[in-house]
Amino acid sequence: MEKQTPAFYFFRRPALPVSRFDYRTIRQLLLFAVVCEEGSFRRAATRLNISQPPLTAQIDELENRLRVRLLERSPRGVKLTSTGLAFLPEVQKFISQAEQLDRSLKQIRGGQRGIVTIGAVTEAMLEWVPACIARVRNEHPLIAVYTKSIDSVEIEDAVANNDVSFAIGYCGSVSKAGLKSFCLRLEKPVVLFSKTHPLANVENITWDDLKQEAWVFTPRTTSPNYFDALYGLCKDNGFTPDIRYEMGSVMQQIAFVCCGQGTALIPESFVKWIPQAAVAKAIKNTRATLALTAVWNPAVHSVHRDTVLQALGVVL
Repeated sequence: MEKQTPAFYFFRRPALPVSRFDYRTIRQLLLFAVVCEEGSFRRAATRLNISQPPLTAQIDELENRLRVRLLERSPRGVKLTSTGLAFLPEVQKFISQAEQLDRSLKQIRGGQRGIVTIGAVTEAMLEWVPACIARVRNEHPLIAVYTKSIDSVEIEDAVANNDVSFAIGYCGSVSKAGLKSFCLRLEKPVVLFSKTHPLANVENITWDDLKQEAWVFTPRTTSPNYFDALYGLCKDNGFTPDIRYEMGSVMQQIAFVCCGQGTALIPESFVKWIPQAAVAKAIKNTRATLALTAVWNPAVHSVHRDTVLQALGVVL
């Protein structure tokens, strides 16, 4: 499939220049991102429908203006320098914000006056966010809702920096001053076995049955509260889990278990999405510890955000 290049890759210099910032840099940053994606000036020039020499000149000018070397050139293509590797995520963030601005303008032109961006973990995007969007579209058609995928560990910063209108994830209570949270659902974990596992046909699973298992967890670096809740349950029941694999989402955990590569603890609400290659079992004497939470910044006044939060069931 042919890659499409957003229209804003072709910004023209404004008629009234701003003295503190050279707006040619914006276009050059966008061109730099395309070169990185394509891995060569030739392919990037083809995608942008321009000739290669002017493209190369633009990137050279960008590096001279920034006084850094971003790319290493070779006959086989380009490779990011260490500086380029550190710089590219910031450029990608800028592009994401530009794309959001482009969408917002289109919605405003189309008569949709409210724009709300939800930052959400994968688990929330499977159920809570689609249901919320459907309700908002039905009850508040002038509000457009977009979703941004984030990890639970990123939620507080994303909300505090106003990168998203609000966020949903397994973050428990908030630590940043000024932010508010609301527990959307508190649930128990269930244990997930592959269908061929010796315990797959056992009716009553206890924590003692699980002490020798090889586990598939989500990493603490992406969801500290979620990890700590499950790890703490294991410790409270007399064992330290032998974590063999770490997966970025519950769906990836399920996939690994289906392949017979470990056992997982997952939220009980995921039982409805488990394929035939796996079996979920309740664990006796297990308390609800997994809190799916909405987080927002009340200092930022937004009627549209509050409307969407209420559609989720949040009590403001």
